[in-house]
Amino acid sequence: MSGVERQPTANKLTSVDPTKLKIGDFLILAGFLTQENLDNSVNLAAKMRMPLGRILSMHGYLDEALLEVALEAQVLVREQRITLEDGLKAIRIVQSEGLSLEETLRRTRRRLTHHQPLAEMFRKISAITEKQKKKALEISLETALPAGWVLLGQRIISTELLEAAIIAYWTHAHQFLSEDDCLTYLRIARLQQTPFEAILAQENVSLPPVITEMLKCHLLVDSGLITCNELLANREFALIQGVEVEQVLLDFGLLDQQAYEAFGKVYVEITGGTPYEDALIYIRRLKTNNWDENLPEEDIFQDEPPEMMELLKESGVITQEQIDEATKKATEERTPLVKVLIERGDLEESTINSADEAQQLLAAGTLPKDQALILVGYCADTKCDIATALGDFGWSRYPPSGSNGN
Repeated sequence: MSGVERQPTANKLTSVDPTKLKIGDFLILAGFLTQENLDNSVNLAAKMRMPLGRILSMHGYLDEALLEVALEAQVLVREQRITLEDGLKAIRIVQSEGLSLEETLRRTRRRLTHHQPLAEMFRKISAITEKQKKKALEISLETALPAGWVLLGQRIISTELLEAAIIAYWTHAHQFLSEDDCLTYLRIARLQQTPFEAILAQENVSLPPVITEMLKCHLLVDSGLITCNELLANREFALIQGVEVEQVLLDFGLLDQQAYEAFGKVYVEITGGTPYEDALIYIRRLKTNNWDENLPEEDIFQDEPPEMMELLKESGVITQEQIDEATKKATEERTPLVKVLIERGDLEESTINSADEAQQLLAAGTLPKDQALILVGYCADTKCDIATALGDFGWSRYPPSGSNGN
């Protein structure tokens, strides 16, 4: 395909009538064919009485599967359900990244602009310069990654500061705090390297007992639907777009429709009074059973995922005998295993939370097992959380910056 133009000029695009777009022209504009390639392939397909896709595949221009995707995109363009530019971009992404057309269109429909509030917040608290802000926005538009995530990948800001800024902006957007107060507390959080919510507590600032965004984030990660790493960038997308974070996860394909609907129902139950731990167990069981909501009631109270119990056991925090005895009682009383372990004094709630988060990081591939075992034991001994333990050991819970696409 050497010599084939990969990026059509703006003049070429504006001269095309999308409602009369032919598949051959579409493939030429996308850079998969030249006019000569197309003419020769069409003539050969007619002579040999073979499908055009087969001829194109034989010549190495594109395979039949990609041709089908291009035909779908062409129809959408002709019906003006997407722009020609988005259609061309979509089939290039399908070809290069192996995504489906539906997943790809979700990306192109979620366009980023220069209006990204976190970048401006970072500049206002002097965490970045104006030059760094402009560069981050340029990269953001090129990569379709939000500016905060770009700055994190460049190691200009920390994970903790990005999380603090997301919460700060969220509280301002929902009119819990003024912009000036948000910037003041965010500046303090940065200087003290302290979570934003901890700064609010220090300043005796009270917020509603349940902050929607934070509760949803905890539920998404704790239930195993997504990882902390996946959540962070999508939280920023959500505040930029002014939508709920789970909607962004659905749009980007990180939650499928069944998981999205199940999550919504469980979240409503939590806000209605259902205990958080019970809701977590229930959503994990739904996930394990492919979102079948017709679960026997006793299934809701089955023990925690065996991976987490195994992690606790291998780290030396608990013995198999303790697990067996607690499991028997949990089954008899139809009570979650973790509650029985806490009531018996075998484990503390903080240790279970640490093991749960370590398991999530382990499953996501962002933490080696030997480190996970060390961290769980350390958290149990010192009563700290995983984030603190990671800091004490100097380990990162996120992949290197090169793995996020920057």
